[in-house]
Amino acid sequence: MLGGQAGAIVTNPIAKSVLYKAGFTDPGHTEYLARLSFQQTGDPAWPVMMLWAPEIAVVPVTIHMPFKDVPQHLTRDLIFETGRVVARDLIDRFASRVRGSRSRGSIRMPAKTARSARRTT
Repeated sequence: MLGGQAGAIVTNPIAKSVLYKAGFTDPGHTEYLARLSFQQTGDPAWPVMMLWAPEIAVVPVTIHMPFKDVPQHLTRDLIFETGRVVARDLIDRFASRVRGSRSRGSIRMPAKTARSARRTT
């Protein structure tokens, strides 16, 4: 991925308890991949996870934490930064699908949202 050979990685749910018993220290593989990226590039990555289906795409603001802990971790900065990452990547990686595509499952973003995302990233 860092060499430009892939644009994304698709992962599956994993049994974290098995990984933790084997010495895995990251909360999940999303954070693990962000850490590997940082080690390779020196640039910190903001790990974002997208759950995608042709009908909808969802990006949780918090990842890999019990639902009961979400309220104390959910901050304005976390919401905004996650939104910035998602908006930037939708524009940078899927711009041809955002503008004018009519195919099933294409990513659509209102023009106002796209302009706003460009200004904030």
